[in-house]
Amino acid sequence: MKIKNPSLEFLIKTIVSLLAIIITLGITSTALYVEYKDRLNAEMKQLKEVSSLVRYLSTSEATLLVNKVGKNWVFTNTQNPDGEFLTLRTADGFQWNVTLDRKKIFSEMLLNRRLVIVMGMIGLLLALEIAILLAYSLTRPLKAIAWTCQQVSSGKWTHIPGNPSKFKEIQILKETFNSMVDQLKKLHERERQVARAERLAALGQLVAGVSHEIRNPLAAMRVHLDLLSETVSEEGKPSLMVLDQEIDRLNSTVSQLLNFARPKALVKGPVSLRELFGWTFNMVKMQLSKKNIQWRHELPQKDIYVWGDRDKLQQMLLNLVLNAIKAMEETGGTLEIKAIEETDFALLSIKDHGPGIPEELIDRIFDPFFTTRPDGTGLGLPLVLQIVQMHEGSIEVDPGPGAEFKIQLPLYREGGRN
Repeated sequence: MKIKNPSLEFLIKTIVSLLAIIITLGITSTALYVEYKDRLNAEMKQLKEVSSLVRYLSTSEATLLVNKVGKNWVFTNTQNPDGEFLTLRTADGFQWNVTLDRKKIFSEMLLNRRLVIVMGMIGLLLALEIAILLAYSLTRPLKAIAWTCQQVSSGKWTHIPGNPSKFKEIQILKETFNSMVDQLKKLHERERQVARAERLAALGQLVAGVSHEIRNPLAAMRVHLDLLSETVSEEGKPSLMVLDQEIDRLNSTVSQLLNFARPKALVKGPVSLRELFGWTFNMVKMQLSKKNIQWRHELPQKDIYVWGDRDKLQQMLLNLVLNAIKAMEETGGTLEIKAIEETDFALLSIKDHGPGIPEELIDRIFDPFFTTRPDGTGLGLPLVLQIVQMHEGSIEVDPGPGAEFKIQLPLYREGGRN
């Protein structure tokens, strides 16, 4: 049977609490014991003084004196062999055996010192509270670091949460750990870029070798399909239409492969985002209407111009919008697209109201040929990333629910690029 190790927080609470209990009880009990012994000694001293006086007094006089000063004494007329006692003898021969009432003395002392006991208990409670706070303040950063390590090990590049620590060493540890996470994230991204570049190189060689062999048969199929369309019966035309659509889809896939594997050089210039949004809307407005999707875009009154290739940016935005439409084709909703101007960049946002992207897939959506759709080629988002990188921009993804793509593109200023 595996024994579970106790937590550091539990150990700190236990140890500090035990120390607080031992110290508080030790100090309180020592103080009470010393006072108790002093009271016993004082009573015994007084008893001895009375014992030396009563021998000169009569029984009645001695009785008055003893009743006056002997409130904490116990009297008996018989010989008491147990305990410490003194014998008081009067001048006329009467005697008592006298001892101290220790329980009464102790009770009176506790009653007189009840404030000390209460203060000791309050001090004990404060010490226990301090123990809890100390354990919490020391172990909370460690728990945060442990949680962050679990997130990083699962592929989530998360910083240690929480405010800056009051302890210098822990704050240095948090800053160093967060810096390490950033470096690991950059290294991971570089490795993914290298792997992506290797796949692209392999893809380029493959496309270069087979595109010619694919397109020539497709062109011949298109010619003969056109010839058949003039002689085929009405019953066969639906089949010809299916063949026509599939040939177009094959041509489109080959074109995507060629564009992705061997992108053309950019022809840059000022591109109006207002015109870019309008062109994209015109391209998809029929699909939006059929699938009950509302289009909503936000732009400042003053148009924003970016420095880039108009055709590439149109392709980039169209791919993102088509993905958003696909995500909402069953539920409908609103497709939100907006742009704002920052210091050196324009920030574009494309957000759908679909189910979002599963977190376990977020790192793979830009990989070539990765797709979750049966009819997808897995080149749409990789092409978007390629275009963004060619424009020296950046792209971030909020997986949702309701995925949002945020793209930074360099601004255009009068006189050239910003």
